[in-house]
Amino acid sequence: MILPHELGHALAARRLKYDQIRILLGSGPTVATFTLLGFPCVLNLFPFGGFTLSKPGSRYNWKGYFLYVAAGPAINLIIAFIVLLVAPLSSIFFHLGSWWAALFWANVVVLLNNLIPSKTSTRFGISPNDGYQLCQLLISRDNPAADLTKLDRKVYPWVSYAILTIAGLICFWITVRVLGLNLSSVGQIVDAGRTVAGLLGWDF
Repeated sequence: MILPHELGHALAARRLKYDQIRILLGSGPTVATFTLLGFPCVLNLFPFGGFTLSKPGSRYNWKGYFLYVAAGPAINLIIAFIVLLVAPLSSIFFHLGSWWAALFWANVVVLLNNLIPSKTSTRFGISPNDGYQLCQLLISRDNPAADLTKLDRKVYPWVSYAILTIAGLICFWITVRVLGLNLSSVGQIVDAGRTVAGLLGWDF
């Protein structure tokens, strides 16, 4: 689901009239180049990661750049949500070999991987992911002189914990709904947790 993600960034860049938009897919040596929806694309050997290059130039503004960064994760979120609406929930959560499960979980993985703030080394140097950039934009909006170097230690870990906790609670709630469990009391919530854990092979 890297390609839809990067297309989200590219389409937002086009809408914002950014220049020199280019999509890189994967890492390592280049194996092919092609054009998709008018965007030059580079396909690399190893299918891990992706990157959308563009130059805002004089058109840069805070709101536009925020939308540009958020557009990639938004595409993955929309696809995962559509799958939840149209596919049987049991095929997503209990039949992991199904196409619905593959489509849903691939988008969830890409979404979480991009929202949990991190930086990676690329051919262009150290590159922050979408979550890292969104945090920077939100914090520096009203305080351009903020010391962003402190974010690695103070802000990003808590953002990561919050995202993972929310994702876990959502998956737990959906699983409970699929199983038809009742959560009207604390004891029933504990029993539901044990049932879900048993499905995962955990024992407590």
